[in-house]
Amino acid sequence: MNTPYRNERTMETARRNNRCRGRFESLAQMAVLAGLFWAQAICAMPRCPWPPVPELAVPLYYETFDEDYFAGETNSDLAISGLVLEESWSGYALQRTGEAVVPFIVPALDSSGHTNITSDAGGTLRFWVRPYWSSGAGPGATATLLEFDAVSGAETAYAWSLQVSADGNTLALFTQTGAGVQEALEAAITWQSGISHNVVVNFNSQGTAIFLDGALVAQGAGVAAVPPSVGQLILGSAISGTNTAGADFDEFYSFGRWLTQTDVSLYLDFTASEAALGPISAQEQAQWGQRRRGLAQNTILSPGNVYDSDNATPCSPGGPVYITNLVASMDAYSNVTVSLEIQGGTNGVYYDLYTTANLAGAWTWLFPVLTCNTYVLSNQPPNVAFYALEGPAITAQPTNQTVLVGGTAIFSVAVSGTGPFTFQWQFNGTNLANGIITTVAGNGYAGYSGDSVQATNTSLNCPDGVAVDAYDNLFIADQNNQRIRKVTDSIITTVAGDGDDVLFGYGDGGKAIYASLNYPDGVAVDAYGNLFIADQNDQRIRKVATNGIITTVAGNEYGGYDFGGYCGDGG
Repeated sequence: MNTPYRNERTMETARRNNRCRGRFESLAQMAVLAGLFWAQAICAMPRCPWPPVPELAVPLYYETFDEDYFAGETNSDLAISGLVLEESWSGYALQRTGEAVVPFIVPALDSSGHTNITSDAGGTLRFWVRPYWSSGAGPGATATLLEFDAVSGAETAYAWSLQVSADGNTLALFTQTGAGVQEALEAAITWQSGISHNVVVNFNSQGTAIFLDGALVAQGAGVAAVPPSVGQLILGSAISGTNTAGADFDEFYSFGRWLTQTDVSLYLDFTASEAALGPISAQEQAQWGQRRRGLAQNTILSPGNVYDSDNATPCSPGGPVYITNLVASMDAYSNVTVSLEIQGGTNGVYYDLYTTANLAGAWTWLFPVLTCNTYVLSNQPPNVAFYALEGPAITAQPTNQTVLVGGTAIFSVAVSGTGPFTFQWQFNGTNLANGIITTVAGNGYAGYSGDSVQATNTSLNCPDGVAVDAYDNLFIADQNNQRIRKVTDSIITTVAGDGDDVLFGYGDGGKAIYASLNYPDGVAVDAYGNLFIADQNDQRIRKVATNGIITTVAGNEYGGYDFGGYCGDGG
């Protein structure tokens, strides 16, 4: 067995990662920083390490594998402390391939008492993985992406793991249970060798969820809880160093709460386009060399681009707007001039450019800028400066309203940025004509017409309460059908109730779809994905856990108006 490599660096010490000088690109959609340092160098082979991006959740721990990167690095791989690092879209990545590797271990609780992973209460692990294999052929044997163990002295107990099947077609989460190792969830994958994929694993003892490249692909049962004092996460292999992933790992993050769809999407808005580029290719280096010699200026402007004729820069708009190609020069009198390019974004949209010499201080607005333009800033600070872009943003969203039939609902929004502004209402990404209301479920005919069809093509029967979970799934109390219905991506299914109105909470302890409800009239979803049902005539509050099992959490058959009563609190 290889001697394991234990990584105990917390966020404060890991901030040393971003040391790329000169060509420091910063994707900007909100207020993204472009740090400018005066040493000039062009990154080769590995791209410059990607700077930290805004996070709605505060990371407990991260590792980017870029500590040994330096400006102008040309090595395609490095060997550090028995680990092999490969060139990546963001500095270097951890290579996990071969029959056995030195295990890369992250303790849930490090030696200083800092919690890296909330292995008892649950949280989220997020990382990028670039396989050396493609789905279909696969890694040839079960490949371990993550393994979590409880280690005390010489004793090791398996808790749970994230694995890829030998053919590379399935990603599955397994956990230790009282009945042995069981599968918690699985998802089909179609991965290609050399392409980076973003993986987000939400976990706790009550449920699990996996996002792949920004999409929620599976939800399942919980995993074994492990006290942080003995918890150890192994990245890309088993704790023995075997069952390797056959892949490179990059930008590994741990969070103390579940990430929502909004959290996941925001992160990918900043990183996905850069990750898609992969390491710098020889062809790309050649193109940069040609451009620096002045042979390719102003030759690839797309027709219709909106740009300043004096400042035109070759680019193709689209995707997030970002700052790139920052160059600083200093004359004999210490006067600093900075040039920077704006790329991506939308033609004709003005983005506000800000600067500061101190990240802890105030930002100063400079002027509005357009994509596909180069801007020159004179008399800049002599040591260090930061630049940020901010596009037009919605600062106040419309709120929910209840109106009588035939009444009028007025929705309004507020925006920031440099105008003029226009607006477009959308539903599920589809443009709506102004003032038009849409139906998301039900065809207008009372009844029950089955599941697994378009929600607008099915019948409901006196739908009452509704709720939406963190993944935008819609739950409907289909009262007279004695069911709870779920709408996901416009498809309707039943998640609780068999259609019979048998009294007294029939079906507790079993699958919710086989249980009886009695005129359910309310639903709610908690942060863990548990569904709660106001089972009206059964005088109960029922709970459907993420594993699909229904139980009663409040009430019995002797409450309510049917049986005369209220029997008090505190019991």
